[in-house]
Amino acid sequence: MRNKKRIILIVIVTFVTIMIIAPFLFIEYQHYNIEKKVTAHLLDDKDYNQEEFEITKTTIGKLPLYSANVVFKDEPEIIYIYKVGSELVFQIDVATVDNNTHPDEIDSEFKHEDESIY
Repeated sequence: MRNKKRIILIVIVTFVTIMIIAPFLFIEYQHYNIEKKVTAHLLDDKDYNQEEFEITKTTIGKLPLYSANVVFKDEPEIIYIYKVGSELVFQIDVATVDNNTHPDEIDSEFKHEDESIY
């Protein structure tokens, strides 16, 4: 009888632990997946090299908005924001690193801006 109570307690503690940890693991997996999709898009579809860009942040917003901020080495003051869908990855906006300067005020040609975002 004592062993049965111990086994039930272990099962309950294990279940509760899994229920607490699972959402965090799911969110980490989503961030990993966003970064993987944007990297694949930039490498395969846009023909960039891995050394040319860095993904600085991934965001899980209100569904279905998953996005990634990308900074290119030749334009370190500009953030290119990519939306990640189930099948598509595309650029949705351009921002500045400090978020205090309007992109029009930056002396940059926005070399990596997709024409389709406007």
